[in-house]
Amino acid sequence: MKTNNFPAVVRLEYAPGDLIIKEGNFGISIYTIISGKVDIFINAGKKEVKVATQGPGDIIGGMSFLSGDTAPRTASARAIEDCVIEAWHPLIIKNEYQNIPAIFKLISGQAIKRLVRMNTIVLKFSKETAETDSTKKIPVKRKENRKYYRKKVDLEVFYQPLDNPESIKVKGRIIDISRGGLHIQVHALNAVDISHIPGDEFILNIYLTDHQELTITAVISNLDKGASKGSVRIGMSFINMTSEDKKHLGFFLIQ
Repeated sequence: MKTNNFPAVVRLEYAPGDLIIKEGNFGISIYTIISGKVDIFINAGKKEVKVATQGPGDIIGGMSFLSGDTAPRTASARAIEDCVIEAWHPLIIKNEYQNIPAIFKLISGQAIKRLVRMNTIVLKFSKETAETDSTKKIPVKRKENRKYYRKKVDLEVFYQPLDNPESIKVKGRIIDISRGGLHIQVHALNAVDISHIPGDEFILNIYLTDHQELTITAVISNLDKGASKGSVRIGMSFINMTSEDKKHLGFFLIQ
């Protein structure tokens, strides 16, 4: 019987600034952080965009194993302080995985697919945001922009694509609003089934109060990284609303 001649686990040490994983390289090892902190980042042109900071107990480099392919690494990992890390050979984990009951394989398999999909979306949003400069944003006339008072709020909003009114509405939180547009904070998973790129148009259902709902058509003007991990901040400009909704919005802004 042939045996595999590879160590099950190797313990490694990294100093601040040392690169552990490089985006685009092929690699099979899976790493567990024993001590220290690691920055996970992606490259967007000449700019590095930090995706997360991970510490003891976190696992890095596991997406290739979870997705079941040998694609290049989707992100880089760099030590930001002295780190001790264990490197695991994926065959060890695969052998352990094969021994679990079939029902647990089914449950974990579905969870893994969702995790891989969410990770792909978060990385895509992060890269698109970094690569989007002012020349790519929907232009807003300076005179119009200056005259709009922007009010900070925390309001619920549901929205759906203008070109697909039968699609499921997704939810977000409005963080500020003016007569000309708003910013909403949404979960990155909102983009699983619906496109979220500058130029996309949506129908918004905005709830100013329990008894006051506005229906407004708006277009995405820009995307920014969200305040929390896995979220996205979207800027939208209004392109159509009824005179009645304009009146209600104007009254709300001066309150």
